[in-house]
Amino acid sequence: MRVAHVHDRLSRGRVLAHLNPRHASRLAGAPDAAGALTTLECRRPSGRLGGVDSIGDVEPIERLFSYGTLRLPAVQEATFGRDVPTTDDSLPGFRIASVTITDPHVLAVSSTAVHPALTWTGSAEDVVTGAVLELSTVELANADEYEVDDYVRVAVTLSSGIAGWAYVHRDALPPTTP
Repeated sequence: MRVAHVHDRLSRGRVLAHLNPRHASRLAGAPDAAGALTTLECRRPSGRLGGVDSIGDVEPIERLFSYGTLRLPAVQEATFGRDVPTTDDSLPGFRIASVTITDPHVLAVSSTAVHPALTWTGSAEDVVTGAVLELSTVELANADEYEVDDYVRVAVTLSSGIAGWAYVHRDALPPTTP
C-alpha cells in the first residue's frame, strides 16, 4: 500500500499509546539519547504538515471518507482504539465494487471476507454515500495498516466540498493518481 508519511510534534513513544498494538512495533523507531522515539512525518491532502498539539490532545486534522468497514464500531475500536465521530457525506465520480479479503487480521476485525472498494468512473452520475471520519495523523497511519494492498489512499474532494482521503481500488484509480 502507498502511504503518506506521518508527522507528530511529540515523540512517538507517547503517541504510540493511541496506536493499535498490532502496528506499534512497525512504527516504533530507535530511541534517541533521551529515550524518546524519533518521529514520523506526514503531509495532509493540502500539502501542509499535520500534527498533535499536546499529549492527550489529539487534533482531528485528517479527514477520511469511509464507505465500508471503517465505519463499523468493532473495526474503529481495533484500528483507532475509540469510536470515531462521523459526518455523512458522499463522493462523486466513483462506484462501489467488491474485494475479497484474505488478511487474517482484517477478517477477524471486520467479520467479513467481502469488502467494498471504490472504483473511479469520472461520471457525475455515479455517487458513493459514506461518512467523513476525523482522525489524527497517527490514526490515519493505522487506517493505512488496516487496509490491504488492494487499496490505495488518494486525495479526494467530497460533495460537501471537504478535501480529504479515500481508499480506492488499486486497479481503478483516478487518472491523476500516480
